Amino acid sequence: MNKYFLIVVISILATLQARAERVDSVRQNLITGKSVNTTSASAFLGVGTQSFTINLPQIQADLSSTIPGVHKTGVVYQLPLQVTALELPWESVNGGYVARIRLFSDQAKRLRYHLVLSQEIPSIEFRIQGSLDASPSGPINHTFIHDRTIWLPVTNGNEANLEIFVNDTKSPEALDFSIDAINVIVDDINSGDIPGINAKSLGLVQEREFDLACWAKNENYPALEQAASATSKINYIRDGGSFICTGTLLNDKGSTHTPWLTTANHCISDQTTANTASFEWFFQATSCGGSTRDSRYAQTFGGAQLLWTDLNLEASFLRLNKPPPNGVIFSGWDTDIQVGDLVWGVHHPEGDHTMVSEGNVAALLETVQDIDTGRTYLLNAVNYVSGGTEAGSSGSGLFSVSNGSAYWKGTLFGGPENDYQSAYYSNFYNYYTNVKPWLENAVIPNNIACLLNWAENNYPDLFSPAGAITQFQSPYTYRYYGNTNSYVGVSSIDNHVYYLGPDGNLKDVGALSDWLTTAVCQ
Repeated sequence: MNKYFLIVVISILATLQARAERVDSVRQNLITGKSVNTTSASAFLGVGTQSFTINLPQIQADLSSTIPGVHKTGVVYQLPLQVTALELPWESVNGGYVARIRLFSDQAKRLRYHLVLSQEIPSIEFRIQGSLDASPSGPINHTFIHDRTIWLPVTNGNEANLEIFVNDTKSPEALDFSIDAINVIVDDINSGDIPGINAKSLGLVQEREFDLACWAKNENYPALEQAASATSKINYIRDGGSFICTGTLLNDKGSTHTPWLTTANHCISDQTTANTASFEWFFQATSCGGSTRDSRYAQTFGGAQLLWTDLNLEASFLRLNKPPPNGVIFSGWDTDIQVGDLVWGVHHPEGDHTMVSEGNVAALLETVQDIDTGRTYLLNAVNYVSGGTEAGSSGSGLFSVSNGSAYWKGTLFGGPENDYQSAYYSNFYNYYTNVKPWLENAVIPNNIACLLNWAENNYPDLFSPAGAITQFQSPYTYRYYGNTNSYVGVSSIDNHVYYLGPDGNLKDVGALSDWLTTAVCQ
């Protein structure tokens, strides 16, 4: 949240909006009837009795943010000597080799590995677990590698164990990749006599805020639960540091379960930053003011595609590379907003649990100026009466409630330094036409179109006649072939390819990423 540098210059009366657009929320429900053992899929493959150890030194970190009001969580530490494949102790496992790396940092609350690859390694997979994580995350395959670099998921605790798997190579130590940097995530710099960084747990908010659970007796609580279930804490790397913002998962008119996510431009404004993003869901306290975390908590990783962004409109629109977890809400949205409307801000101030603030729309299309850059923005002003916004809240959603459902209205830009209960949000109506192609008309990703064309050409006995029209029926992007009475499609829920033949049995034929590799459709 840009709370340190805003001043209001001019107030403009909002023009009447000719036609409001509205979409209702939909819940993520993963496909049932498919046997998937996620525990064994993510568990380490090797014994790990031998490992390469990285002990980080004490790091003096400056947590002052380069973007005022955005919550900085840590620094990127460049390893003096990169850790290469040649140095790792490789262990033979079924189908290939694994190497284990153990990373320690006394200062860290959380850790992230960064790897660079000088060659493409299609078989490479990563599994990673922090000392405070219940189980490893993964497998993370080569499809999450961008420009031959990858930031792995955030781990919890001051130790992070990484397992790297490669298959069917007789000389894994000859592979050309390395670990070159570590993101050391902390909460504060201790200003007392003890040098270094003093990591904290919760209690991060600086002002009076209210957990989602604090609103349990409010008549709007079911809708607020919807909004909170669509809200993600975003971790990203930029300018040599790590930062936190908030984002909202949006539904589209076809309820396709495509993971569209919106946040602020000053959070994610370029594809390089979007590649580093990881997302935390259901980061909620189970009681008002409590520290116990919701059992549904999950982290997804792999970054996102930045589809549209605008500095002056202060919004960014993305598509996640990995689907969000089961149970999240793809939020409904509404382009109509009026002065006096009762609204709710749902956000992660200072990176804390999901907080909910109550207020009213004070003005529409108010001109706000950045005193550092001189840039001006047309934003909607909100005055909060319960709670407010803080650093880390940037990009979070503003919601209204109608007939028991939540409707997203815009993203948080910031507020005055000395008044956390005044806030400015993007005006969704002003840029709806820019994101309309995705929210109104499902766009076929080029790689999926390529795969479906490849399937037609390589399996004409299954998919005939060729040239079938691509169709959408939530959550599938698919084609139907009349001659063979068959379907082939991709589910946006789990990014797997499905086949439905004349026998009427729906078959999961594998991960989309694997088929894209086979079809050379990356």
